[in-house]
Amino acid sequence: MEQTFVMIKPDAVQRGL
Repeated sequence: MEQTFVMIKPDAVQRGL
């Protein structure tokens, strides 16, 4: 799931995961 990682990267930063 490398493609998803890039997509969740910005989302995770906002969540602070």
